[in-house]
Amino acid sequence: MRSNFSTKYNQIPILWGIDKDLVFYIIRRYEKLYIQELENLKTEGMKLPKYFKDIRTDEEYIYDIIDGWLMEDIICDAWLRPRLIEINSNIEIKVMGTNRDRVIQKYNPYSITTNPDLIFTLNGSETKIELQMARRILNNGYDMKEAKVNRAIENGTYFLWILIPTNEYFIINTKKEIINITPAPNPSWGGKSVYHIDYNFINRIGGLGNMKSKLNDFYLTKLGLK
Repeated sequence: MRSNFSTKYNQIPILWGIDKDLVFYIIRRYEKLYIQELENLKTEGMKLPKYFKDIRTDEEYIYDIIDGWLMEDIICDAWLRPRLIEINSNIEIKVMGTNRDRVIQKYNPYSITTNPDLIFTLNGSETKIELQMARRILNNGYDMKEAKVNRAIENGTYFLWILIPTNEYFIINTKKEIINITPAPNPSWGGKSVYHIDYNFINRIGGLGNMKSKLNDFYLTKLGLK
């Protein structure tokens, strides 16, 4: 059973040190969208290929999509944007995100885009950031689809990983830091080829930062901000 968003995320402002009013504005926006999408489902139905939903019901799939959007907005608008501007007020920030228009695709999977979630520009230099969220802490690390990582390497996109249960984050420079990892099949993902990120790797590239703290110097340097 999925819980309502206002209950699920009511401690986020305290745990992450971010603006409470902005967070609850974002939450209310997506609670309204969820209710509307459930109403739309009654007349529109859902005709995406089954592998998009796995074993989830249509309602669970819609909840999970909107839940992901909600967290993207909290991370980009309420957490990352203020921290970047605090570092340099001249930074120009554009929040992109997958399906930033926030319309759930019920029929055409090819309309589901793969843009970076956030782009910031400073002194003419553009930095692309894509979010990855872990909703469970896995002791052996985390997997990323090979195609997604290869696309990020090609485009020079950074991965910002948020470990939601522990309120921690880490940042990967894909061009420099994933080159020594060899993709391998993941049986849990139907044999799809993945890049596996373990905690030794995370420690080597800068370790875990606390969401409530400012971006640490190591990661600021990595992003070209120090």
